[in-house]
Amino acid sequence: MDTEMARLADDMNQGNVGGILMVNVNPAYDYAEAEKFSEGLARTGLTVSFTETMDETAQLSQYICPLNHYLESWDDAEPIKGCFSTQQPTINPIFNTRQFQSCLLNWIGADPDFRTYMSGYWEKEIFPKQNDTLLFSDFWNRLIQYGSYSLESGAGDEITYTPIELKAAAPVDKGIELVLYDKIGIGTGRYANNPWLQEL
Repeated sequence: MDTEMARLADDMNQGNVGGILMVNVNPAYDYAEAEKFSEGLARTGLTVSFTETMDETAQLSQYICPLNHYLESWDDAEPIKGCFSTQQPTINPIFNTRQFQSCLLNWIGADPDFRTYMSGYWEKEIFPKQNDTLLFSDFWNRLIQYGSYSLESGAGDEITYTPIELKAAAPVDKGIELVLYDKIGIGTGRYANNPWLQEL
């Protein structure tokens, strides 16, 4: 991942990147070589930042698309093969925003309602793989109620775990030992604009 990011920054600075879509990331602030990334961004043909806040990367982008908060959005995920989870909004969008997937759907001329797209995908791709005799509407309602779904045993790939032997760090005999860590409240500074987290 680090090498891929470094390669991207190099390609951008060489003018080899025609366009870049950045979703809820702020590399102009928190990337190790932020200045190099920012310089490369200026040499990129199309720069679009999908963000919840006006951050450093958004300020350098040609276009800014305000994103929904995740609590305002529909989504699903497959963290491991055959095991799915769903996300549904707990509140209506407060501001004039929309989620990333809805932007893409709108740009290709499709219905931008991601909930409709998501349920359609589940009906076509996942529902036929389950063995219940439910109608899809009942299956979907149950899925939304419970928030997760697993395919029958054997439908997904086998999950294996290979332990790695850890070696103890050499003890510090003298001098000062420095331990750096992220504060749970504001992380790397990404949430520094949230007064409640600052108080925390």
